[in-house]
Amino acid sequence: MLRLFFYGLVLLPIVLLAGSINYEHDSSPEETIESYSQKWNEIVNNDSLMQETQKEQFLKIIDSLFYLERLGPQILQKTWVKLDSYAQNQLVEALKSSILQKICDSSLMKVTDGKIALTFKNKEIKENFAMLNCDFVRNNHKISIEIYMLRSPKGSWKISNLKIGNISILHYYYSVCDDILKKYSFPYLVSELGEYHFVALEDFEGSPLGELPVGWTWKKQDNDKNKPYRIETENGNKYLEATDDGESVILGKEIKWDLKKYPYISFRWRGHRIPEGVMSGFTKEWIARPVFILFIGKSSA
Repeated sequence: MLRLFFYGLVLLPIVLLAGSINYEHDSSPEETIESYSQKWNEIVNNDSLMQETQKEQFLKIIDSLFYLERLGPQILQKTWVKLDSYAQNQLVEALKSSILQKICDSSLMKVTDGKIALTFKNKEIKENFAMLNCDFVRNNHKISIEIYMLRSPKGSWKISNLKIGNISILHYYYSVCDDILKKYSFPYLVSELGEYHFVALEDFEGSPLGELPVGWTWKKQDNDKNKPYRIETENGNKYLEATDDGESVILGKEIKWDLKKYPYISFRWRGHRIPEGVMSGFTKEWIARPVFILFIGKSSA
């Protein structure tokens, strides 16, 4: 209940006052917040925009307004440094989607009348840090919010944290991510945070070409064997290629997710050349691993 209250009342007014994606680097923190209002309201009031286009423009605003590249490391802390750049970007994209979804789910978004009025009560501004204490008022409903901002290396001011009462955006997302990672895996965290309604168990996009996939392992008895796998790409899509000359090495990756919520797996595979006299089939072996693909020999006699 507290989490829903926090996001319903904090993120919505902040972003409703956001709009201009490009602003002058010498703008003050207050001017930065105020300058976003026009663009956001233009998007909201533009009935000609398709829903997907509107969503893309909202995400651009969130990307410009929030200091996402700092929020990620602060939220995941020690886990962040263990991630490669591709996984880090996945987290940032899921975080953007989460913020937007919280805004869209807010009851305040359903209110079509009344504008949000912004008043700055007090502020603390230094060279690269700012704290703004603001009141947001809509239809006689007032919310007091503390906005924390940092100046980015490019000179623009970005929101690094929000606080209402004793709850902050950092505390909220740290709690959510920590709870998920205690039980499940990073791919499941990305899915839940972004509310994607599916879990991308592996897409190989974070693995270097020509090498074994990152995070995959094999049995100890296969340590000295040649691993007949490598990452390749086709039409901009990375995939795992296997050319087996009899090594019989099985790769595996442990990924925990909620099987009750996502009980089915879908995947793509392709055999460029299948040996003569065999038929393909699937096993039903489930030991916390995806379905195996195997080839069963068929007598030609």
